[in-house]
Amino acid sequence: MSMLLSAVANQGGAPPYAAYMFGGLSGTTEYDGIDKLDFATDTKSALVAVIATASYAAASASNNGTAGYTWGGSDDGALGTRINETNKLDFATETISAATVLAADRSWQSGLANSPTNAYTAGGATSGGTQSAVQVWTFSSDTWAADATSLSSATYGFASMSDNGSYGYWAGGYRYISSIDRTDFSDGTLSTIVATLGTQGYAIAGASNSGTAGYAYGGVGMTDENNKLTYSGETVSTLALGASFQRYGTAGASNSGTAAYWFCGNTAAHAVSNQILTTAYATDTTSLVTTGSNSLVYAAAVANCESL
Repeated sequence: MSMLLSAVANQGGAPPYAAYMFGGLSGTTEYDGIDKLDFATDTKSALVAVIATASYAAASASNNGTAGYTWGGSDDGALGTRINETNKLDFATETISAATVLAADRSWQSGLANSPTNAYTAGGATSGGTQSAVQVWTFSSDTWAADATSLSSATYGFASMSDNGSYGYWAGGYRYISSIDRTDFSDGTLSTIVATLGTQGYAIAGASNSGTAGYAYGGVGMTDENNKLTYSGETVSTLALGASFQRYGTAGASNSGTAAYWFCGNTAAHAVSNQILTTAYATDTTSLVTTGSNSLVYAAAVANCESL
C-alpha cells in the first residue's frame, strides 16, 4: 500500500504497552489527536502524531505488537460527511501513516482483529445506506481481501469483541438490537449465537479479554449495563454500572488478561465526558482511571498489550 502521510517519529523510542484513542467529536467539532494511556502507570498523554482527517465514528483494530488501525469515519460535525481513509499507527515509533484504501466512504462501522493475520470491519453507513458486509483486512499487505460474509442485519453502532484465534463477536446495533453475531476466523462464516445482550441498544463499546470473555459496555438504551460474554459456553451476564459510570458512544480497548478501558463518551444525562474508566477482569468491577482527556464522544481506540 502506498502511504500518503507520515508524522514525525516519537523521540522516546519504543513505547510501553498502552491504549490509544483516535479522534472523536465534541459538539460539532472533530478531533484529530491521538491520546495514549500507559498501562504501567495509568497516565494519559497526547502523541505528536495526529490522524489525517479530524473525524469520529471510525472502525478500529490492533495487530498486537505491531500497529493499530482506524478505517473510515465522519468529518462534518453532527451531520457526518463520511471519509474513506485508513490511519495506521506504528506502535514502535508512534508515528501515523494514512492512505485512501476503502472502496467507499463509510462511517459507524465496528472493527476487531484476529492478530497477527487479519482485521475485520462490519456494518456502518455509506451513501447507499446502512450496510451489513463483514470486510477483511490483511495485516501482512495492508490491503482488503474478499469480504468474509454479512451480518444478520444491516446495522451500525455495535460492540465488537475478539476471542483471538477463534471467533469475532458483533453485539447489538441500531435500531435497538440485542442479538450477537459471530464470525468464525477459520473460514469467515457467520452465525448468530443463542445468547443476547441484556437490553437492546446501540452506540455500544466493546473490549475483549481474549480466551476468556468479551465486554459490551453501555450504549443508547443500555447505559447502565456492561454485558459480559463468556466465550466458553457463549453465555451473557449483565453487570450493573451505577450512575457515575453510565455511558454511550464511548471507545473501548483491552489490556488482555488485566482490564478493559473505556474512553470518554456521553453520560446518561447526555453530557460529554473526559474520563477514562476501567473494568478489572479479575473482579468485573468498573472504576475511574483518570480525567483530563478531551471531552469527546464516538472516538476509536486500540491497544498494544503484552500478550493476547
